Amino acid sequence: MKVSLVLRNKKNALKLSSKTLDAFIERIQHDTKDGAVARRRQHISQADSIDSYDSLNPSHLIYPSVELEKDDNDNLRMRRFNGVVALTIDGLLRPADIKAVKQAAQILHNTLAAFTGPTGREVIILVRIERMKDSAPEELKDSEVDELTEEEADMLCQQGHQLASAIYQGILPKPIRQEPATTRSCFRMPLDAEPYYFPKAVALKVTPQQAITQEAVPHDNLPAADGDLYSHYEQMYRRAADIAYDKTMDTDEEQRQRAYITALAYELCKMGVPEEEAALHIRHHHQFRQDYNQLEMRTIVEAVYAENDKGKHRADAADDTSRETKRLVDFLTTRWQFRYNTIMGYTEYRPNNTFYVEWQPVDERNLRGLTMEVRLGGIDARDNDVRRYVQSNMIRSYDPIGDYLWNLYDKWDGKDHIRQLARTVPTDNPHWEDWFYTWFLGMVHQWQVSNHAKYGNQTVPLLISTQGWNKTTFCEQLLPPELRWGYTGNQLMEDKNVVLQQMAKMLLINLDEFNLITPAMQQGFLKNIITLSSIKVKRPYGRHVEDFPRRASFIAATNLTDVLADPTGSRRFLAVQLTGPIDVSTPPNYEQLYAQAMQALGQHEPYFFGPEETQQIMESNRRFGMKTAAEQFFLDYFEPAANAEEGTWTSASAIFEFLKDKVGVSLLKPANVAAFGRRLTNIPGLKKRETGRNSEYLVRQKKS
Repeated sequence: MKVSLVLRNKKNALKLSSKTLDAFIERIQHDTKDGAVARRRQHISQADSIDSYDSLNPSHLIYPSVELEKDDNDNLRMRRFNGVVALTIDGLLRPADIKAVKQAAQILHNTLAAFTGPTGREVIILVRIERMKDSAPEELKDSEVDELTEEEADMLCQQGHQLASAIYQGILPKPIRQEPATTRSCFRMPLDAEPYYFPKAVALKVTPQQAITQEAVPHDNLPAADGDLYSHYEQMYRRAADIAYDKTMDTDEEQRQRAYITALAYELCKMGVPEEEAALHIRHHHQFRQDYNQLEMRTIVEAVYAENDKGKHRADAADDTSRETKRLVDFLTTRWQFRYNTIMGYTEYRPNNTFYVEWQPVDERNLRGLTMEVRLGGIDARDNDVRRYVQSNMIRSYDPIGDYLWNLYDKWDGKDHIRQLARTVPTDNPHWEDWFYTWFLGMVHQWQVSNHAKYGNQTVPLLISTQGWNKTTFCEQLLPPELRWGYTGNQLMEDKNVVLQQMAKMLLINLDEFNLITPAMQQGFLKNIITLSSIKVKRPYGRHVEDFPRRASFIAATNLTDVLADPTGSRRFLAVQLTGPIDVSTPPNYEQLYAQAMQALGQHEPYFFGPEETQQIMESNRRFGMKTAAEQFFLDYFEPAANAEEGTWTSASAIFEFLKDKVGVSLLKPANVAAFGRRLTNIPGLKKRETGRNSEYLVRQKKS
């Protein structure tokens, strides 16, 4: 069994190593030469924030449940499942508490190891688990463990962690941190001079069952800002707990619990901890006590904050209408966080604490649920009262695209991940990698523009191959999971208003089965919208036309080769014919892919094509143009001549009349001379000159 150690150094390079569990237990008994773990613990005890310290002083993350490996794109993936889950017992303020937890863990023979965690205030218990096959107590062989997919291993971790928590909580003096476990659960490098280690631990049998939905996510798995806030509030809680304990240690035992929570809530209020956050941390530390009552705890916290929160006291001095409105807003913002999603155009909400729950839209069902919570809280409000607030401009705006891209600022590792992704598309076009690179920058740039931009992303990669060569899968995988909501592949061009709305909300539109788009649509509506930088459209149920920034770029795929209808060269399309299936076996390294794009745009690299590249694209696209009946008949009777000695200069009208006599006007399409002349211009190798009256072409009539 090997645990994985992952380090992201100051140059953003990902370092991966593995240690046997024996070697790991030996390693954590001693600090590094420069005392990195002890120094980090000291910083935690003195500072409110650890996030900036960790960015300046990178340290290893330990993954106990799996042995990891890197794929070709430097993504981490599971190599082997270890059959281990980690239980964390935190909030241990005294060495005696740590010792008591470690001793209790040794009682059960499922304990593989128990040691002091990275902050010095928690104990991590490694528990052996294994899956029972068909509900029979049959141990899995090593080969069967190896055959687990990462999704199956995640499910086993989740179920094993839940079962282990239920068993171990009965013998532990402190609560186990409630968190969903996965194969990617990790912790920073710990330090314990006397860890407990029992390599012959017996595996806990886990019966296959349905996954149990976990709404709360622990602070280790939070976004960086939430994780930092959780640590900050947890440190404040510990200081408040020490003060409250000292204040109530002489209180009568029957009243001690209520007095302690009251004193604790008062100290947290004084420190400026939000009410909902105070309730969260008190609940987290007390929910396994036999004398714990959540309703009573919530009532105490609300009463203490109502009495001591100066903001609420000021609200009570207002007139009746203002007071009720402020009570409503205060209740909503205390219990929940709200944000207005500027891309999707609606308000989202989640509980107002650092136990991360996915944001949900405030639709009619959720709005009524919020109203019921408000009324149960003693406030006489209706749906319209709540709706008026959550749909107002008092709600902060949130841009999911900008938030994702900003978190990648200055994280590029220096490798060319964009062209590496392009190379997974096999083609004999030597320009494809550079074309894809420029288009990708244009796509990312398009996500960030305002409706005052002059140009949109005006090119469309067009993947041409036989069926089953992973074109659609490649297009889907261009967006990271966090932004996958912005992908659509079933857009019908005939519904023009819906297309315009999608261009304002979506990030990438795949014109799948591109050959189904008519030539008229290609040369008209599609050609126009590709060049747009902003969208003027009326929302559903809207009263007037609004101007929105365009977000979406286009990509396309087809099984046919003659699909481009524009006789002037189709410079908007980056058409490439595949020589084999696209390799989609290894997912892109999204963090580095988009970090590179942000770095390139920040350095003002071009995200559009210049005149030389445009001419190059047009020349390449000639082979993919649609050939009309008139063109095909022309090639049946004529061919381009190299010079005047080999051929004659002939006008388009003369050639058209010749073909009309040969095949009849009903078969010639386009059936007018002007359109026929434009098609002649697009024939490779056909020379053209302008005379005083018309255009002439150097042709040679084929011998019959």
